[in-house]
Amino acid sequence: MKSTKVRNFIKVVVFMMIMLFVGQRLYQVLLWKNSSDNNLYNVKHFYDTPKEKIDVLFLGSSHCFCTVNNALLWEKYGMASQNFATGRQNLGNTYYFLKEALKTQKPEVVCVEGVFSSYTGYGNGDVYRNTLGLKLSTNYVENAKYSLKLAGKKSGLRLVDIVAKWPVIHSRYAELTKADFVDPYPNSRGFRAHWTNQPTYVAPKAANTESLGTLSKENTKYIDKIIALSKVKKFQVVFFIAPFCVTEGDEKQFNALGDYLAKKHIPYIDFNKKYDELQFVFSKDMLETGHVNAYGAEKVTTYLGEMLHNHYAIPNRRGENGYELWNQDLQDWKNESRVNYHYES
Repeated sequence: MKSTKVRNFIKVVVFMMIMLFVGQRLYQVLLWKNSSDNNLYNVKHFYDTPKEKIDVLFLGSSHCFCTVNNALLWEKYGMASQNFATGRQNLGNTYYFLKEALKTQKPEVVCVEGVFSSYTGYGNGDVYRNTLGLKLSTNYVENAKYSLKLAGKKSGLRLVDIVAKWPVIHSRYAELTKADFVDPYPNSRGFRAHWTNQPTYVAPKAANTESLGTLSKENTKYIDKIIALSKVKKFQVVFFIAPFCVTEGDEKQFNALGDYLAKKHIPYIDFNKKYDELQFVFSKDMLETGHVNAYGAEKVTTYLGEMLHNHYAIPNRRGENGYELWNQDLQDWKNESRVNYHYES
């Protein structure tokens, strides 16, 4: 009798373990990925990174993961860097992503891409890509609350559904693609290369604007939180704006961001002020109005790499054990470049 109970108990435990495994796998398939632009795969790749390996952490929106080529930073300087960026990641999201990253990583430098000090608008997809991939925790809930606040009541989203996750993703069966089953960028440290350009684009005159806009109280609140966290966790902070087709309103906001950061003694680079220095050619280096392509990313990344190498004590990790992911990323990048590179100066 006793042995029968034991066997039944074992069967129940095994069944529950199988169901748990199936449920986890099904969740990973159904998870809303927006996979054509990395997004939640970027979050997955961050969690896949071994503890305390990232020396330079990049945070921000698609302007970040389309701009910073981690493979190039590794190839030239041996910098173990990571893009923990997601589409339309606002400064508040960046703060919560940073808190998440610091649970497992101890970066020397954190580079924050700040385009959303100017941009507005936040839809349901923006909530999903900036919440669902993170692990459940108090930080997850606070980030979800912030994201839902940005989306507003018109989104129809509920905190309980974002926290539970399944109510958001359970109906995705008809949307599934190959990318839901197979990670298209398995070794990526977060960069997403695009190889097309727009031959009609020219450098925007608005980039010459020197007038100051006004930062919102919400933005300054989270900038201050990021700076305060850097002092507690002992890392350096750099803010930057990637090149794109800025309007005069954008550039006024970025000028205000730079002015605010200068008063806080925080380094800031607006690459829209550096077109000539970068030899940035809009007709060849832009994917579309908002994002650089792989060629533009190479120019910005080279500048960032030089700056980081010259001003911060970032270790050269090439040849060290435990950094195989960066070697794999570089090899993948070389393979991709070999097929796609066609830039003409």
